[in-house]
Amino acid sequence: MHTQSKVVIKRRASFLAVALALTALQAASYSATAIAQANADENKDAKEAKGNETKLEKITVTAQRREQELQSVPIPVSTFTARDLELRNITNTLKVGEFIPNMVAQNNTGLGTANVYFIRALGNTESIATFDPPVGTYVNDIYVSRQNANNFSFFDVERIEVLRGPQGTLFGRNTTGGAMNVILRKPGKTQQGYIEVGGGSFGSKTSRGSVDMPFSDNFLTKFSYYYLNDRGYVRNITTGQRLNDQDSQGYRGAFLWSLQDGFSWNLAGDVTEDNGLSLYNADDNGTRISKSGLRNDASAGGVNAAGAPRFSGEKNNYGQGNRVKSKSVSSTVNYLWGDTSIDFITGWRDMTQKFAIDFGNTPVATGGFTILNDGRHKQFSQEIKAAGDIGQLSYVAGAFYMDEKNNTDLGDLFNLAFSGGANVPLVLADRVLNNTTKSKAIYAQGDFKITPQFTGTLGLRYTDDKKEVGFVDNRAAAAPAAQLTTANMQAAGIPTTISTKLATPRAALAYQANPDLMFFASATRGFKSGGWNARGTSAAVLTPFGIEKVWSYEAGWRMSLANNTVRFNGTVFRSDVKDLQTSSAFISPTGAVSFIIQNFAGLKNQGLELELNAQPMRGLNTYINLGFQDAKYVDIASAIRNQQAECRASIAFGAATRPRCLQGIVNAAGEISTPVRAPKVSISPGVSYTVPTGWSNVRATGALNLSYQGRAAASTAESAFS
Repeated sequence: MHTQSKVVIKRRASFLAVALALTALQAASYSATAIAQANADENKDAKEAKGNETKLEKITVTAQRREQELQSVPIPVSTFTARDLELRNITNTLKVGEFIPNMVAQNNTGLGTANVYFIRALGNTESIATFDPPVGTYVNDIYVSRQNANNFSFFDVERIEVLRGPQGTLFGRNTTGGAMNVILRKPGKTQQGYIEVGGGSFGSKTSRGSVDMPFSDNFLTKFSYYYLNDRGYVRNITTGQRLNDQDSQGYRGAFLWSLQDGFSWNLAGDVTEDNGLSLYNADDNGTRISKSGLRNDASAGGVNAAGAPRFSGEKNNYGQGNRVKSKSVSSTVNYLWGDTSIDFITGWRDMTQKFAIDFGNTPVATGGFTILNDGRHKQFSQEIKAAGDIGQLSYVAGAFYMDEKNNTDLGDLFNLAFSGGANVPLVLADRVLNNTTKSKAIYAQGDFKITPQFTGTLGLRYTDDKKEVGFVDNRAAAAPAAQLTTANMQAAGIPTTISTKLATPRAALAYQANPDLMFFASATRGFKSGGWNARGTSAAVLTPFGIEKVWSYEAGWRMSLANNTVRFNGTVFRSDVKDLQTSSAFISPTGAVSFIIQNFAGLKNQGLELELNAQPMRGLNTYINLGFQDAKYVDIASAIRNQQAECRASIAFGAATRPRCLQGIVNAAGEISTPVRAPKVSISPGVSYTVPTGWSNVRATGALNLSYQGRAAASTAESAFS
């Protein structure tokens, strides 16, 4: 949840992932798939399954909010088709990050339902609703505002696109690092479907399925589900229970209705439930263990153990766990008007999250440092987008509106440990946070063919954001002046409303040297919204932080070789980030941890990204993706420089305690830390080979995938590395 927390060992972050398939049989997860395919010509995967293709498949992407062939897009984008996901054993969005240059994807500390994405050193590990992620997540072009539950298990995916670098013009705010767009399959025109079941270590049981049921040529339906369950891979040596388990299920229905006069309506709805932890754990002779005394079941009292109710509301009875329920509806009405395609895109999401998590990992029954959360998050968005061609100009233009409402009842408990083994649970805070966001934007981007070989791109987005925050203190006995309330925030001079109005342009130039080689250069601006330090335990520290702004400069090439049997893409980039929003931890004299988000510094990053994919012979496919980057903090704030000086002075004096060291972005040696989760090198090679079996429409596939990321800081003060 915070960058100061210890390293979380990812459950499935193995260096070697092996998948062996027969039809869709994958030995890596011990899964067996039965597929009923009624019409192979309607399914790209079925075409690939024939094993007769000697060229790489041409991939269509929507990285510029309209359909284009991958090799013609002047944006660094990594794409995974359904076949790619199968061969690389990617079953959720977390695993995608293992194959993207200069990207780190990990579970948020504590929350197994939340993913932390860092692209080119830009990301965050905070899930509280007053803080937005810099890598935007989209499902079918609809923005998912909360990071609390973005570790999506897949229903029936057509492809995934990961865009690296700011996407401020077409995707908007909160994409300073990049964007992940998950595109789900639309209902098919023929009756077909599949069911997949599997099992594995730690009692893992998995199942997925989907069926297309067309009622007529113009009314198509699809129904999908998934189920995941295991008993947890961490043994709690204090309580004897299992931790870091996964229990997730979801159901989705969609229909596509093609009307007359160029109208079509694509409507989908889903319901998901996800229970998952990602607690700190350590290795003990090959077994992952935890020492937390907070029990999973509330029957033992949870944070209420051996005492009167400590917190208000339902959260007072929570045992250790994280439970998320989500409902969403997406609607896209498309109208074709000559050469213009107009989309009316509507999204609605309602999510609840309830958790009690011990971040202290001590054997105390109430937990060493326990955060409780009972939140509800609602989001509505509406977008109107037009795309088309006018002579030599291809354009995308539109308007966007989002209304987000968050209500979070949260509490913090810190265990005071005294000599002799005495422990006193101390309630640091118990409050209700209410915050809202209203965001409006208009945007336009055009690609103009200057000559048959040169294409110039100009784009601009104007965003008008308004955020409001308010607090209610649940502690009736607390003195009025000490309560966490909106009135006390205002009395301390802290604004409860933040407004941002900003333009984010993009300019690019592409040169098509020949049909198989394109060069490009671009400059793009992006920004991430500001917010408040809502984890503060007193009104005076509920301070705001400013917006994060970035300019990214890129140059690269898109190359196809050997009659399209080799694809080689590369990008050189430089990012200049101003007012980087950084999550940092500071320790009070009592030992309690305060999590502070501020604009402590800027960030400069530069690097290289290479993606090579080859199909040298029928059935054989190889790839290697490489990322190199060199990120460092710049423009350090004066408060951090003062802290650094005090830290160095205590080191020179030989002080026994050095309270200004190993906090914020100052490490134990009094130096400015390296940016978190920014390994200098990332490499992911792989190979797959498909051969016919002699049975009609059945093939055998073997796949070997490797993933390596260099050493990187896992905390802002370099107290832990991964």
